[in-house]
This record gives sequence, C-alpha cells and structure tokens, in this order.
Amino acid sequence: MDNMIVYAWPMQRNNYAADETIALIEAIASNPEIKMLIINPAWHETDHIVSTLRQTRDDIFIVYLGYSFHDNALAHATTNANLILDVNVDGMNRAFPAQTLELGARTLVYFYDTSIMWTWGEEDLYGSNEYEESYWHIFMRGKSAEIGLQFVEVNIGGAIQCGSSYAMFMHETIPPLIEELGEDIVLFGLDNERVFWTWRAHGFIYLPMQPAWFDLTPIDLAWEMQLFESSTNLAADMPQLIDEIRKELDERGLLGRIAAAPMPIHKLLHFAAVEYGIMWVQGEVPEEGIDMNVLEQIIVELIAEYTGQTYHGVTLTTLAENGMTYENYILVMTDYLIY
Repeated sequence: MDNMIVYAWPMQRNNYAADETIALIEAIASNPEIKMLIINPAWHETDHIVSTLRQTRDDIFIVYLGYSFHDNALAHATTNANLILDVNVDGMNRAFPAQTLELGARTLVYFYDTSIMWTWGEEDLYGSNEYEESYWHIFMRGKSAEIGLQFVEVNIGGAIQCGSSYAMFMHETIPPLIEELGEDIVLFGLDNERVFWTWRAHGFIYLPMQPAWFDLTPIDLAWEMQLFESSTNLAADMPQLIDEIRKELDERGLLGRIAAAPMPIHKLLHFAAVEYGIMWVQGEVPEEGIDMNVLEQIIVELIAEYTGQTYHGVTLTTLAENGMTYENYILVMTDYLIY
C-alpha cells in the first residue's frame, strides 16, 4: 500500500463510450496491484464506469467521496461502491441551536430571505406570491423554544442579492442587533465568511452553519486573524498554532466565543477512506458492510493527530432516504473545535 496512482476521472455527461472512459476502466481492471479506488468527486457517470469495472474486478475496495445525487442513482451507487462518505449537513444543522447554547449564546438570530422562497402565482407576478417557511426556519424556531434559547427572525428579503451590497447590509444590520440583544448572539442564514469578518469587529458568538465552503479550520482562522506570515509552515505544528489562536483570542476578549471545524472535512473524509480501505485490503475489517466502530475510531484518531488534542466528538449515521436505509452510505458529523 505504498504506491498511489492518480487518474483523471471522466466528467462528460451522456458519453459512456468515450475513449478516456474505456481506457480508464481497462487500466484499472488490468492492474492487479490496484486494490483500492477512491473517487473524488463521484460525479457524472461514476456509477456507469464503476459498474463496468465491477464486471471484471470484485476485489477492489471502492469509495465515493463528493457523491452527487443529481448525476447518479443512489441505489446503483450503494451497490457499486463499498463505502460512500459524506458530510452530515442535516445533523449539523439540527445540532446548531444546542451548540449555540453550549457557547453561551442567549439568542439565535435567524436570517431568512422571502425573495427566494416564493410560490409564484400565474395571475399577478407579485400580488399572488405566498411566502412558504423553509424547513430549517420552522425547526430552528421550535428547537430554540425547547431549549430556552431566544429566537429572533430577520427577513433580509432582497437586500443582499447583490454581492456588493453585502458588506453594507452587515454594517447596517449587526450593530443595531447587538445594541438591542447584546453580544451573546449567534447568526444563522448568512454567508459564513462575511459573518466572520463582522464577528472580528463586533465580538458576538461565531458558529458557522452548514453547508459551507468556509470551514474556518485552524489554518484558516490563523490566516484570517493575521497571526503568521505567508512563508510560515503552518502544518508543521498544528497544536502550537491552535494555542497561538487561543492566546490571541484571549487578548481580544473573544476566548470561548468561537467554534469551527477541527480540520478540513473533505481532507478528513479522504484520509479516513484511505485508512479504512487499507484495513479492508488487509482483511482487518469485514469484507461485506462497514464496521462503524472501526471507522469512527479512525476519524477520531485523525482529528486528534491533526489538532494534537484528545477528541471524541464524531457521530456516524447511515443514510436513510425515502424509506430505505443504505448501510454503506455513511454521514459524518464532527463536533466543533471550541476556541
């Protein structure tokens, strides 16, 4: 398991007979040393390619990362792949109110946009529109009431549809909210990165919502707080970097008021897939099905190694969709790293 081969995965739609697809299948199938295949991202035509590969090779451990429901069939994917790993966005959003309470928040401010939630009428483009509350809007309100968290709703309408107006929107909206509600508030429903920029100036509690490309991992956080020069080798001593972040936050009076991902989630899933795949090839885990305890321990150890801290906050859930449970489609939820 010392060698890795990188293939460019075909991305064309409706092009199953493409030369590169055929060549890819033949190259993998004809190489007996290939025992594990990690496909990232598992987008267009992945299932077709893998099902063709499976006709000649059933001794390869195949993992899908970045799986797309729109480009593949779920039933086919869970048959073709041994393991599919994804982020448990639903679980993380469900845990959001409780996480805010853990950080000491008294109020959850929920921003919703009626301009993108209309049911369009046929008679009058504007007059017949009826706002339909999103699932998360209803859930957040109910959960906040259940745990004793004040819930404040802010309708942003079309105020921030233009990217250039976002900074002005934040400047005009957040200070009055802090003046009215105090600093122990958490914002949900706005772009994570812009919320972070505003957090630096106003010191409310920061907790990123999901899904998000702006994970705010330790390296991201240190960079945004300008704690190092660009030439610094950041990954060399992650525990020290986290300590430096906490010292800086303490000096600014912000310690304990921010939480974010302990490490890049897609890197975490990729490393976990590799470690579990090696164990499968070596016969250390069952050939059929996924040993959830082993996979969880792998993830826990990866985070602990990355952050240099003892870490136990990992929850694995099998995907349930339309009454079906897919035992090898694993949703991963990690607790936030609190600074």
